Formats: sequence, C-alpha cells, structure tokens
Amino acid sequence: EDFWGNEMPMWIFGTCGKPTLRGWTNNSYRPFSVITLLIDRVLTLFMFSSDDTSKIRVVYHFTNVLLQFINVLLASKLAQSIFKRATKNAALADRLGSACAFVFGLHPVRTEVVANVTSRAEMLAAIFVFIALIVYLERCVSASENKSFFTWFSLCTLMTWCGVLCKETALVCPAIIL
Repeated sequence: EDFWGNEMPMWIFGTCGKPTLRGWTNNSYRPFSVITLLIDRVLTLFMFSSDDTSKIRVVYHFTNVLLQFINVLLASKLAQSIFKRATKNAALADRLGSACAFVFGLHPVRTEVVANVTSRAEMLAAIFVFIALIVYLERCVSASENKSFFTWFSLCTLMTWCGVLCKETALVCPAIIL
C-alpha cells in the first residue's frame, strides 16, 4: 500500500511471479510512468537486500518529492516567462514567478499527487507540459521570423507527446498554446 492506503501493484515489490499491468492502469497506455516505477524498483533492489516495503516506499516517495521539486522549478520559469512578456520588468517578473511557484508547490491540492505513489503520471505529464509551454514562449514566439521556428516547434510537439505518454490529460497542451 502507498501512503494513503491504496494498493500498489504487487509486481513492483517483487511478490508476484508474473508482471502484469491489467487492472492497475485501467488499461491506459502510460509507458513513461511505468518505466519510472520500474526504475525505482531496480534502485531498491540494489540499495536494499530485502523486500522490506517500508524501505521501498521511501524510494518511491523520494522520487515523487524530486519530481514535485522539478515541477516547482518549471512552474517558476513558466510564470517568469509569462510575466516578462506582460510587464517588461525582469525583476518584477522574477518575484512574481517565484511567488507563483511557491503557491504551486505548497498548495494543498498538490499534496495528494506527491504523497500518492500511483499518481506519478500527473507529475511526469506536468513536467513535459511545462517544458513544452516554456519552449513555446521562450523560443517559438521569438523565432517565428527566422528558420529556427520549425526546430523549436518540433521540440514543443515532442514534449507534448511525451506528456501524453505519461498521462492522457497532457493532450490539452496545444489548446493552452492556442
């Protein structure tokens, strides 16, 4: 079980003979999320000699906290980019971006996503969507006159699809850009 008491997939802890995703992901295709859980499992096998689930949970929760920290940094960068375009004042944009990231990082709605190991897909999708939006604001808008627009827009599209491979809700990114 994770922090909230939700049942974790048994194959992650190595107690089931045959790995299966059926029933756990509602038959969704989220390979990046599953890969990060498998990486955590491999790390726990190297770090701990036993299958002590209390030690294993620490690794999974540490990864979620690390992903949330990355999201907060990206939210700060995105907010700074937006405020720099709106205010033309870099110092004010930095302060407002930091304030937005502070609220984003500590808002109670985010605690469930961080504490619940099985909600990792949301954090991974947010990372890719934030990167896509930052690339669009920082590079695509400024490069629309020259030839590098296609390169940056392709990177933006790639990040969006990486987000979709984490969680389907990342497909909203093009609508945010429009």
